Amino acid sequence: MNTKKHLPMCGTQIDRATRMVRAYKHPNRYEIIGRLLRHGKLSSGEIASYLKLEEHYISEQLDILCRNGLVTVEGFGEQRYFAANEARLQVLKKCVAVFNNSASN
Repeated sequence: MNTKKHLPMCGTQIDRATRMVRAYKHPNRYEIIGRLLRHGKLSSGEIASYLKLEEHYISEQLDILCRNGLVTVEGFGEQRYFAANEARLQVLKKCVAVFNNSASN
């Protein structure tokens, strides 16, 4: 039995967590994050090539991931490289685990 108590989340935290989960659960965004975790920093063109999707579509998906803190970007203009935000992904993983544990009790 899990006796460890967790403080309830405020509405803002719940909204932020919900947006992060929604951003992550999309199949193509999930694949993008996986590719970044496996290969490190990549350009949107490299990601599009790996996933066989249009670069403008990948750019839109990367924008969503960046806005939700799941991916970081370095550089400007044509020289932008994206990386998985591993610290934020670990936080998301822990939040989901806490939710799963509390839901099963």
